[in-house]
Amino acid sequence: MKIFKEKNKWIWQSFDKPIFYYKKVDLSSIYYKLGQLNTSLEFINEDNFNELYLDILSKEINCISKIQNKQLEDTNINETIIKVLNLKSKNLNKSSTYDESLIKTVFKTKNNKDNVLTKEILISWHKAIFSNDNSTKYNENYRIDKEAVEIVSYVNNKEKIHFIAPQYNDVETHMKEFLKWLNSETKIDLIYKAAIANLWFMMIHPFDDGNGRVARFISYFILSQSDLTNSDLLFLSSILDLKRDEYYEVLDKICMQTDLDINLWIQWFVKIINESLNDIINKVELIKTKTIFLNKHNNKDLNERQKTIISLMLSSLPNIYKGGMKVNKYVGIVNTTRITASRDLADLVSKNIMKSNAKGRNVYYTLNL
Repeated sequence: MKIFKEKNKWIWQSFDKPIFYYKKVDLSSIYYKLGQLNTSLEFINEDNFNELYLDILSKEINCISKIQNKQLEDTNINETIIKVLNLKSKNLNKSSTYDESLIKTVFKTKNNKDNVLTKEILISWHKAIFSNDNSTKYNENYRIDKEAVEIVSYVNNKEKIHFIAPQYNDVETHMKEFLKWLNSETKIDLIYKAAIANLWFMMIHPFDDGNGRVARFISYFILSQSDLTNSDLLFLSSILDLKRDEYYEVLDKICMQTDLDINLWIQWFVKIINESLNDIINKVELIKTKTIFLNKHNNKDLNERQKTIISLMLSSLPNIYKGGMKVNKYVGIVNTTRITASRDLADLVSKNIMKSNAKGRNVYYTLNL
């Protein structure tokens, strides 16, 4: 990656005629996976669906908050999500102190009613991002600082400029054009529209901070207008967090061109949606696996020690709990003797709930899924 100077031209300098060019890519895998997800969800009950949605949404909220160096306790987020969305839970703490604004905003982007995006809505989304950060001074408008906005990273103590945004006094004009397109464009597949809107907004960079997160909200807003089954489960932050280097690499290549050819971005955005759907489908399949396992062994007589161990091992799926359950681990977890631990584990094997692996001192136990 090169260090770019201000004299270079950026893609937004062609926004006087914002007609983006790209080749259509194969979207069949996305539609197939959405159908696959819909079929899988038919086999899980309401409680399990709530568990799935809570897991996905809490990870989205934490990824958004983590960017502000505000790594949060999952329990605090979960309690607030449960309260805001009125989900069923036996462990709801009514006194949760986590600010509800961000959760409500994320939920609204996926469940919009008017299908019209305005400056006021964008500003409210931006404000919600910083609702749990008391150190941030929030300005209820687009950026007004005359200083140039640069997206930079540092490698080996060298600054690398990924992008220089339009001047503050051009932002309003760019945003009016953007919103006009977004609220009137109906001729393209909404997956393409979500991808274009995400990139276009990022290139305008209308806020001092939080632009990437608001861009994601815009994508959610657009996809929620489609007839994509279960698109309300589709979030991108967790995958983008893992693909951060790829994200900046693609942006670098797109930003440093003025012909508005965004084919590379479209391909990458579709890839990210596919990977997000893979993640959701894997989560659903895991819930199904747990449910089938528990139903299969529901009527078997087990003591509380055994129930505790099974619950712990199920919570580690799809991974094997710390390389497998061993007698000494069992002893430490449930505070019992080695004789009792060995007897409990042998009983679980005899009931086909667990299976033993290896022999002698190396023996360890795994769930018989």
